[in-house]
Amino acid sequence: MRPVLLEPRGELNGPVLKRVLQLVDVDVTVTAAEKWTKLERLIVFDWAMREHMAASDQPTFRRERPSFLPPERTS
Repeated sequence: MRPVLLEPRGELNGPVLKRVLQLVDVDVTVTAAEKWTKLERLIVFDWAMREHMAASDQPTFRRERPSFLPPERTS
């Protein structure tokens, strides 16, 4: 079985990733996001969108947080 990743309709660049990650309270710089490989960008986009959907009680398959993201913020 092949994994299916959620993908944006347009280009998956640093500014898009920064905005998507802000939806799930993860702060990265555009420069850092642009250094990721295409596969890493897809994985991060997929993870962030699934986390965002799960927060609204949608029945969503969640994935493990990508290890190369900055650590979670603690309050």
